[in-house]
Amino acid sequence: MSEQTQNSQAFLANLQAEVQAMVATAEKEFAALTSEQLNWKATPEKWSIAECLEHLNIYSRYYNKSMKQRLSSATPQAATEAVRFSWIDKMSLDGVNPATMQTKKSSTLKRFNPSFSNTSPAVLSEFLQHQADLLQVLAEAEKYQLNKIKIPVEFFKLMRLTLGGCLQFMIFHQKRHLIQAQNVLRSF
Repeated sequence: MSEQTQNSQAFLANLQAEVQAMVATAEKEFAALTSEQLNWKATPEKWSIAECLEHLNIYSRYYNKSMKQRLSSATPQAATEAVRFSWIDKMSLDGVNPATMQTKKSSTLKRFNPSFSNTSPAVLSEFLQHQADLLQVLAEAEKYQLNKIKIPVEFFKLMRLTLGGCLQFMIFHQKRHLIQAQNVLRSF
């Protein structure tokens, strides 16, 4: 992943547009599906559309809350600097970049694997609510230095992503799994 040199305002505006596009995609492609269609799997090892969305919900429950908490305790200072990714940001982004999903398969920790949980029919509604929350975080982030605020990594809290890196991670990760869910839809 190349070094990010975009200024914070443009970076945040691009991420907001990407979230809005993902919301439109999810509403257009998944809202009319039945519970059976949402939970259909091509093979037992592959995830259903509902499981893809639940996986994203698991991440959003932690990261949206963590980002809101960090922002509420930080001192506002307009985000005007160029966004720079730390080494942990780059490593995390490389693992979820949707551009590499055909060549880089990834696995998830058991607690993030939705096939070990009960997937509710409300999974899409929860996903859309998390997107609304993420849009609020993105709007609030405009008041802060994205390179200075650190967000603990869920599975190893001693490691921390920059706020900018965490936001980009969330978007890449969501895009990757929405593409996966769209591929399930196309295989009906």
